[in-house]
Amino acid sequence: MYAFLRSVILAATGAALVVVLSFTAIAQVSKKESAGSVSGRVTLGGSPLARVSVVLTLSQMGPMRRSSAIKGTTDEDGRYRITGVPAGIYTVWPFVPALVIPPETSSNQPGKSITLREDEEVDGIDFSLTRGGVITGRVTDADGRPIIDNFVNLIRLDERGQRMADPYFNQFRFATDDRGIYRIYGLAPGRYKVSVGDAPDSGMTRFGFGGGTYSRTFHPDIADESRAPAIEVKAGGETADIDIKLGRASKSYIATGRIVDAETGKPLANLQIGHGSISRDQTSLGGFGWTGIRSTAIGEFRIDGLAPGRYAAFVLAVDQVDFYSEPAVFEVTDSDVRGIEIKVRQGSSIIGQAAIEGASDPGTLLQISNLELRAFVRTEQLSAPTISPIRINPDGSFVITGLRPGKVRIMLGGFPPPKGFTLLRVEREGVELRDGIDISAGERLSGVRVVIGYGTGVIRGDIKLQNGQLPPDARLRVTVRRLDSQGPTTESTGVDVRGRFTFEGLVAGEYELVLRIMQVMPPSVPGGPPPPGIGPPKVLAKQNITISNGNDTDVTLVVDLGAKEKEDK
Repeated sequence: MYAFLRSVILAATGAALVVVLSFTAIAQVSKKESAGSVSGRVTLGGSPLARVSVVLTLSQMGPMRRSSAIKGTTDEDGRYRITGVPAGIYTVWPFVPALVIPPETSSNQPGKSITLREDEEVDGIDFSLTRGGVITGRVTDADGRPIIDNFVNLIRLDERGQRMADPYFNQFRFATDDRGIYRIYGLAPGRYKVSVGDAPDSGMTRFGFGGGTYSRTFHPDIADESRAPAIEVKAGGETADIDIKLGRASKSYIATGRIVDAETGKPLANLQIGHGSISRDQTSLGGFGWTGIRSTAIGEFRIDGLAPGRYAAFVLAVDQVDFYSEPAVFEVTDSDVRGIEIKVRQGSSIIGQAAIEGASDPGTLLQISNLELRAFVRTEQLSAPTISPIRINPDGSFVITGLRPGKVRIMLGGFPPPKGFTLLRVEREGVELRDGIDISAGERLSGVRVVIGYGTGVIRGDIKLQNGQLPPDARLRVTVRRLDSQGPTTESTGVDVRGRFTFEGLVAGEYELVLRIMQVMPPSVPGGPPPPGIGPPKVLAKQNITISNGNDTDVTLVVDLGAKEKEDK
């Protein structure tokens, strides 16, 4: 799942990924050359910015798709034009890391979101940039020695001194060099706090780290975030000598044990070991992962580099197997932990058949073997994570193995999500199972039918806002939910800078369209506690629509922000 080229960090909020841009052409979606284009002007302080790359990337699939991009270059007047762009949802931004690019995307990343329709020419996508500020300093240990190759964390503050939703900051981009010196550039003017290390209550699990970890420390040498001084950054300015002195590295510990068959007590060899921190409510894993550790010929395993905390170790199946493991909970305090026993039990299984509805084209029907399912067992107890995909055979048959007793939910899996395919319902002997499938220990259940819909319907929407403006930390998001199916058929997309949104590959049927205003979440700090919560998103508009295959449905949602403000009061 993860490439441990450097130390991999998994937190309760998910995996933090380092994204590397490569400017390769986006594959065309049709045989004919697209006539679509995006153009605009890039300025710095009102003056044209020449010979700057402007990057356009597909944004439907999130940051991982940023590895495919089209780029243009500004001329002497700061103007650019990117041509041959197929219809799609894109993020556009000038690639100038030392300058500040305003965030106008639904994910609060720098740049602007654009929903481009077939052969559409969009002009006026302009960028007014400002010079970025710099924070630089040196990180040392308790003996004054440089801390080398350690990531530096940054928090931006609002006028009240609270964390604010700053444009995307890649924590893994800035690290100390061989002298312990760091330099963070391209910062928007404002106030910041800088830290290095991990908070003890972060719920973080580190993999690939040895030799201990450092407690989270803010400049200059303060552990408490609330007491750390704010650092002022000015446009184009450099704030230097923001040094951090860390304490002693905490000792790391080792956990050892073995994997056994729960029925016979016999050791089990060559099984993949995973482990993770336990959440504060003790019912789930705050973060988990694995490093290639497998049990030995006599079932023994060893986990290195553990900081004090509560953990669970388990067998992690990346493919379908006929067993499941019970998580072995253990706690690290001030010594190594021995004698951990992971028990493995024979799992239950489901035999079923998948079928595609709404498609008559043989090519589409043949795609069933390219789809995959996922199965999750709902439980209130701590359980090992399920990540193994379920393959569908060309004839539609499938087998799910290694299930623990409980209520099984089947979902349509895969990344990226299969375009045009939607889980409609799960049946057994003609009865729809909306609440999942009950399965007992050791049961081999058959007669399950998974119905997958295929659709080519499209929604193209426009948002019209009247009598007001959105707050600067707010974003619009649209969800569409199919009303007459069992599966998790809600899709979501952001609204671009022109108030447009698009949904494609929808199965024919009745849908509910909902427009919400969402506050951008303040950033979490690697190694720190989660950020303060924000209120639930507010519904601005709802509309039911009917979708048919092969047709585009145009929708306009008009929102009176003035009336909404009166309702809230």
